[in-house]
Amino acid sequence: MTQAISCSPLTKRIRIGTLNKAGTMYVGKLRDVTSECVGSIIEMIGDNQTHQVTVNGVVKYEITVTKIAEE
Repeated sequence: MTQAISCSPLTKRIRIGTLNKAGTMYVGKLRDVTSECVGSIIEMIGDNQTHQVTVNGVVKYEITVTKIAEE
């Protein structure tokens, strides 16, 4: 079986889980990986940097990371 990642339209949380053989629905328990995913994106882009996201060859989104507090 294959694992997949998605965003819940109701909770806006990112989750990972195992798909059925047809790949049409999750089976078993889903795990919330929202913090890990967002943290990875922040790390990829970098503090005070901007990243453009391309969809079908067209720049469609821009993500900006702004650090607001020191650790």
